[in-house]
Amino acid sequence: MTNEEIVKSYKGRRPGEGQRVRVYRNLGNAVPEKFSILDPKTGLVIGHADEIVLNDVLFTVSDAGRERVLEEGQKNVHAFATGHIDFAATRLILDCDPDSGDRCCDRIRYLTSAGVSYNPYSAGHFVGTYTGEKVERAQAVFFADDGKGYVGSLKNKN
Repeated sequence: MTNEEIVKSYKGRRPGEGQRVRVYRNLGNAVPEKFSILDPKTGLVIGHADEIVLNDVLFTVSDAGRERVLEEGQKNVHAFATGHIDFAATRLILDCDPDSGDRCCDRIRYLTSAGVSYNPYSAGHFVGTYTGEKVERAQAVFFADDGKGYVGSLKNKN
């Protein structure tokens, strides 16, 4: 699978391996892919993907955006994961055959075992889906075609 197959370019723009990007989940049906990918320097969408891995991830929620959601009752894009694209890890996950006995697949199962989510009506930050604890950083996040993020190692600022 090529980088171009993993991330569909948008208006001729496409991210490169290791590029720092912001990822958010698409809220409607205007784009068929689950996630949009932005260049944080320009604020422009540079691609869309159903599945992608980011490394050295920071989770961010705009307080003003969240307040608008709570006041108006309508979703808007105000929560992001910012990190570095890892096409090689994405290909590894997508090409893994869990029945093969490959040890690499064991590491992938670890990466995809702990979820992270955000719900503006529940909290003003991302939380671990199993622990309910605040999550601010992660070493790696796999954004999967089920629309969820799965983390390999959680880090908190505490």
